[in-house]
Amino acid sequence: MRPSWVWFMCVALVIFPLSVEASEDALPEAGKWGLGVSLGAPTSVTGKYYLSDTLAVDAHLGGFPFFAAGFHGTLFVAADLILDWAELAETEDFRISLYGGAGAMGLFNVGETRVYDDDFEALVPFYRRGVGVRFPGGVSGQLKIAPVEFFVEISPSLAVLFRPRGIRNPAFLQVQLLHIALGARYYF
Repeated sequence: MRPSWVWFMCVALVIFPLSVEASEDALPEAGKWGLGVSLGAPTSVTGKYYLSDTLAVDAHLGGFPFFAAGFHGTLFVAADLILDWAELAETEDFRISLYGGAGAMGLFNVGETRVYDDDFEALVPFYRRGVGVRFPGGVSGQLKIAPVEFFVEISPSLAVLFRPRGIRNPAFLQVQLLHIALGARYYF
């Protein structure tokens, strides 16, 4: 995805909800869908579906930008079960809450790295695929004047990555502690 499209989506997520007539109760309710973007590590298109007032399922499809250590050039797919733990503040204009949860992720790499094995050097894919768990948590702010949610999320993860055949240590465990992203979703 080109950076200009990312900026366009961000601007659209801010301008479109402001043009919608405000309702008395614009917060996402049980059974409502949210769609938006998440920028950072990972950068993704994200969706969220509220199962109840405090329980939701979210999903991400995207990739890691150049600054994500070890995952550059990776296609990222994830789904999480999210619980709104505590409400930090509520006014007539917005609500801020803490959330956290757990989920699964899949990683599909297209990047290459140099591998040294005894007396030879080769340029090979760092890994072909990976599966893992992630534990997203963060702060979300939901506007009451429009059905929009903004969020900042940290999601530590644990992944088993699989390298191509013929490479020593074909599977290895990788822990990533600092996957940080900020994003917005529009609910409809």
